[in-house]
Amino acid sequence: MKNNIVKLALIPLLAGSLTACNEADFLNKVNPNIATEGTFWVTAKNLDHAMGTIYSPIRNQCYGYFGAHTGYLIMTSRGDDVFLIPNEDGDIKYFSTFTNTPNMDGGSWSDMYKGIQRANVFLANVDKVPDVAVSPDEKNVWKAEASFMRGMYYFLLASNYGNVPLHLTPVNKQEDTFIAATPEQQVWEQVEKDFIFAATYLPVERISSQIGRATRGAALAYLGKAYVFQGKHDKAKVELSKLLSAPYTYDLMDDPYDNFKPDTKFNKESVFEIAYNPQFGGSSTWGSEESNTCQGMVLPTYLGPEGTGAWFKMAPAPFAVKEFIKELRPANSDSKFDKRMYITFYFNQNELGDTKPYENNYEKTFAQLWEVPSKGKLSRDPDNSYKANPKIDGVQVLALGKKYTNFFGKSNDAMYTPSDRDNNLRVFRFAEVLLLHAEACAQTNDMVGANTDLKRICERAGLAYKDFSTASKEVVMKEIEHQKTLEFCMEGQRFYDIRRWYTAAQAKQHFIECGKVGGENFQEKYFYYPINEGEMNNNPSIDQHPLWK
Repeated sequence: MKNNIVKLALIPLLAGSLTACNEADFLNKVNPNIATEGTFWVTAKNLDHAMGTIYSPIRNQCYGYFGAHTGYLIMTSRGDDVFLIPNEDGDIKYFSTFTNTPNMDGGSWSDMYKGIQRANVFLANVDKVPDVAVSPDEKNVWKAEASFMRGMYYFLLASNYGNVPLHLTPVNKQEDTFIAATPEQQVWEQVEKDFIFAATYLPVERISSQIGRATRGAALAYLGKAYVFQGKHDKAKVELSKLLSAPYTYDLMDDPYDNFKPDTKFNKESVFEIAYNPQFGGSSTWGSEESNTCQGMVLPTYLGPEGTGAWFKMAPAPFAVKEFIKELRPANSDSKFDKRMYITFYFNQNELGDTKPYENNYEKTFAQLWEVPSKGKLSRDPDNSYKANPKIDGVQVLALGKKYTNFFGKSNDAMYTPSDRDNNLRVFRFAEVLLLHAEACAQTNDMVGANTDLKRICERAGLAYKDFSTASKEVVMKEIEHQKTLEFCMEGQRFYDIRRWYTAAQAKQHFIECGKVGGENFQEKYFYYPINEGEMNNNPSIDQHPLWK
């Protein structure tokens, strides 16, 4: 029964084909074992089941073999903060080197539209539930949650594809899917409307059984981010500033480690997380479509270094390493480097004059993880790998990725050990709220406001305080870029920042200068994914993005 219920978002697609069979009376009988459109939208419990199906597609960013490839890893690989291991499998290498073509889909297009269809079905039917079962005020909360998820899906589509088809009602017939792409600006306007509605009716906090579901704070954060992405900094500043005071209680975790460990999920820094639960081998938890859909959060397998039960697809890029060692902590500190460096990299810290003890769950030294397995893979591209890393007092910095890896787990094998897949993807942290707010302040000439946000970020990192309250916009924006690079290194955000802060010509020059593999291939069109050839062939009304024609 459960699997039938969670697939009910497809019912409107089938409704038209059922009406032609009404001549024989027996064909009008309702199967009591299968929920129908008329019998489903009657209880709050069923609304809960339907809502779970709306969330489900977003999880494809980080689970399953190709789920991670077409989501998190491809988004991350386009930045200058990661080095993609050469000759690895999948289309990811083409996206990383700006050689991808329209026959490759890196943005989980079908998953986004699956979520949108389910949100539209929900919004079209929620009012059918009797008021005695769900009050009008409660229905507004449900509508707000569905609107938030639809807004998120369109946020991802607009960010990655630009012009996309805009569906705001359920698609009941296949031909209804064949519509032209809506201009990017109109898609962003719909994103704003969905997040504004969500921020009006969603609760500030969720009860314990609903932790992980959208809140008013998440809606405001994404609304502010949407404004920043469009250059509407005055509006972004207004919305993001709401999250800095009551009734919101977001704050930075004292220990940056807590943003990536499986036992510190949903902490005070978390604005929105994608939740995974692999305890059943697959996942039969809320929001899954079938009992074996989800393998849990498998990023440890992709991001971890050789020798940790991982496949080692990415490593820190020299540019990121150089950014981290631009400034050291004060001499009396308990570590030599920025606190965030120890959760972003596993590196040869003691050889670089740092007395801080290694934090490693494995019975292997850094040298053992580096010399044979890791160094061998990195050396596949001898001109653009770790050899470009900077030196400190004549010693080269050697670094492996650490965020979301098995350094935070309990065993050496995340792919096949459920306990090591029980982590969440922190897709929006309060640190990002502060840095987006700082950017909005700087762009509206409020350097005092930007300085306040930067001070909080730097103090948590253990860096000496620098006063930017009287600095120029250019200086403040440079510091924001620096701190954003460090705070979210290897988390998939860097490329979108480059697109916002650099022209296409500047981005290409930067990629070349920082040694990004394939940087010389960059063109303006690579700021977006092309619409996949399969979609172009199926939909005669759609047009390719102008930059990809």
